[in-house]
Amino acid sequence: MHFYFLLLFICIICNIIRTIYEVLKYKDIIKGDNHPFFILIIINMVILIGSWWQMSKNDPYKIPINNWIKYTGFFIYITGLILFILSVVKLKGFSDKNILKKNGIYLKIRHPMYYGVILWMTGASVFNCAFFTLLISGVFVFNILLWRTLEEKVLERKFENYKEYKKNTWF
Repeated sequence: MHFYFLLLFICIICNIIRTIYEVLKYKDIIKGDNHPFFILIIINMVILIGSWWQMSKNDPYKIPINNWIKYTGFFIYITGLILFILSVVKLKGFSDKNILKKNGIYLKIRHPMYYGVILWMTGASVFNCAFFTLLISGVFVFNILLWRTLEEKVLERKFENYKEYKKNTWF
């Protein structure tokens, strides 16, 4: 039980770090394309992914669910990880920071990284039958939606065609 709360603490710290990063970008104190900050945030997110997985495995209250629901959760988890990884690779591989990314994974989804995080959080919780972790994910999803909102405001300031892009994409 103590290990679970340690993992929850790590997840909370990782979310706070990411929220501070998004607020600093929004206030134009740091630039989102600053390489050292970007690397630190990716490391932070990897720690969050690992600690969330372990937290869901060590949840003190397990939900009795059917195997098809459990494995649907695993599929959702893997889908979220793939979206997260593809978005990071696409962002990292994009050399011109002054052009809006609208191809590849960004053709239909504006924030595949955030959407991926939401999917892997809920998918891992369902796969591991983790009741408390699934409940807590609601708070974390709210936080991710805050990150998305702040980032959208930054992108609207940076790219004059961002509002049009928003109309043609999801999330």
